[in-house]
Amino acid sequence: MTNEEYDIKMKNIEKEFNEKKKALVLEYVNSNAIAKKGDIIEDKRYKICVRRLCCSIGFKRYPIAWYEGVKLTKKNEPYKSQEVTTIMQADIININDKPIK
Repeated sequence: MTNEEYDIKMKNIEKEFNEKKKALVLEYVNSNAIAKKGDIIEDKRYKICVRRLCCSIGFKRYPIAWYEGVKLTKKNEPYKSQEVTTIMQADIININDKPIK
């Protein structure tokens, strides 16, 4: 085996590993999500209408779910600015105006 062949095989292994790792992260986050697209969620600072579920891998062992959406007023209407913000799943206190247990 030449150096070039080795490099090609190693890149293919790394690519396959990263794809499988990403799929596992997405599966984990989706299976543990407590809100879905269109839900209205709230934390201590903001209220948003969920547009998408996102995730990140921080210093902890497991992926962290967070939700992105347009900020809403107390009447559940979007602000004129259409400002988008995020809420971490761990910070959610209400989903569709119902408290989290």
